[in-house]
Amino acid sequence: VELADGDYYVTIEHEMSKTHYISFLAYVTEHYVQFVKLYPEQSAQARFTRRGHGYLYACCNRHGLYKKKV
Repeated sequence: VELADGDYYVTIEHEMSKTHYISFLAYVTEHYVQFVKLYPEQSAQARFTRRGHGYLYACCNRHGLYKKKV
């Protein structure tokens, strides 16, 4: 997770094949949710408007949900 122009820029080094991929990224704060759907063979990256402290979620179709405090 990097700060870029006041936004969070998220990149994940993860396989993005048709059988193993990150299906979505989400940024969640107390009053705000931003969701980005990802697709196989697309890079695992997204840009989120920074709205304070919260959590970043990533969901792998094989390994489940991951959470990171941002």
